[in-house]
Amino acid sequence: MSLLNQQRSLLAEFRDKAKSMGLNIFAVTEPLEGSVGASIYSANGLHGGAVRSARASHVEWEKTRGIDPKHDWSDLGPYGTQKVTRP
Repeated sequence: MSLLNQQRSLLAEFRDKAKSMGLNIFAVTEPLEGSVGASIYSANGLHGGAVRSARASHVEWEKTRGIDPKHDWSDLGPYGTQKVTRP
């Protein structure tokens, strides 16, 4: 399994555990060597919360790097990835 897919698997496990506990989450992974990372966001629609605020900041970060902030890796299959523009 690729490092990217391992990150996605880890985040999916985290999402499932958080959901079972009734928690909103936003998490980002980034390999130490700086290759492509992954993120996950799950919130119940509350406005102004820390999770929503963190995701909004990450959306701006993604936009500056040419990443579609509405991407959803769950539909990309096990080897899907987006091209990332490094600043």
